[in-house]
Amino acid sequence: MDQYPMSGERAKPRERRCTTMERVCPYCGRTFLAAVCEVRRGGGQYCSMACVYKSRQKRGKEYALRFFNPVRRRWYRRWISPETGKTISQLEHRWLWEMTFGEISPGLVVHHIDGDQQNNDLHNLVLATVGEHAAIHREMRKRYGEDGQPLKQCPACGEYKPLSEFFCGRNDLPTGRCRPCRREYEREYHHERKSRREIAEGIVIKRGGSKSCQDGRGHRQKSPVIDVDCLTLKKCTTCGEFKPLDEFYERKDGVKTPPCKECVKKHCKEYGEKKRMERQHVGT
Repeated sequence: MDQYPMSGERAKPRERRCTTMERVCPYCGRTFLAAVCEVRRGGGQYCSMACVYKSRQKRGKEYALRFFNPVRRRWYRRWISPETGKTISQLEHRWLWEMTFGEISPGLVVHHIDGDQQNNDLHNLVLATVGEHAAIHREMRKRYGEDGQPLKQCPACGEYKPLSEFFCGRNDLPTGRCRPCRREYEREYHHERKSRREIAEGIVIKRGGSKSCQDGRGHRQKSPVIDVDCLTLKKCTTCGEFKPLDEFYERKDGVKTPPCKECVKKHCKEYGEKKRMERQHVGT
């Protein structure tokens, strides 16, 4: 009689219970609890979605993916082991040698002939012992000139030059690039930076043959000039057109906004129309 409600009482909702059962994940091998109703429908096979995604990937060393490590500046290969299901990473030149000639014996290493560790071409690799490999790199580092002075390789031009051909950096150590390559690099860097600044601030376009945009030698002046015949323009990042600076809004710090006034108004109108449609949709 206790299971039936009395007159005037409200029946309690029946608690819905779903029994669980232990399952073993076929990917990672962990034991987890899965609902019986899910198992009957064909689910509850894996312990997590990560194991589901990893199980769909191809396993094996032959399906290794190539990726670059920016810290060590080396190429690697990564694959999923079909036995354990774990991810394994290996240097690309060792992976390439093992896939071509078989497993590398203990005590042997793969050496790059040209000294470039990113050039993993099979013709640039050779097998050597640990002692031979250390001796090769020791001789490559110890390069001396005819007068007995040590030489340093410039990474830009690739030539070996005396230390006097390099600028002196921190702790009285030579810089990476030699003097000519360093000057060329700084020249290109400042030229590129100047071009970006001109595009951001505005570009001077000569009209009507006015000489106010040029100096006495006929060269264009460095800073933008506003004149009757010369107009300072700025490129809009939205429409891509060059317009006068008056067609752009000015921020608090005095810098012009990237989009022009027309594009800003158009964007605000579209955004307001979109919000209005959303409010109407929610109200209905």
